[in-house]
Amino acid sequence: MPEPTKTRLTLANIAVMLPIELLVHAAVVGTHLPYAAKVLVLTLTATILVIWVAEPSATRMLRTWLHAPALRHRSGSVPHRPCGGPARC
Repeated sequence: MPEPTKTRLTLANIAVMLPIELLVHAAVVGTHLPYAAKVLVLTLTATILVIWVAEPSATRMLRTWLHAPALRHRSGSVPHRPCGGPARC
């Protein structure tokens, strides 16, 4: 599978990360933990959820959209002629 474009990969990552960050932040801020503990819980929870759960799942779900430009370019290319063209075959 070809590499996705940086723009599409960035958009997919933002779409995955933003809701998780907002939900985890809302859940942690409402607790009565000390400030340092809130930061630690927020950092660890959001990092684990985004890196090991959400991003791989989103990449699998968005595979056709992420790789579409490269696949379209590959399928629209002119086939290779091993003998140098129809005049020489």
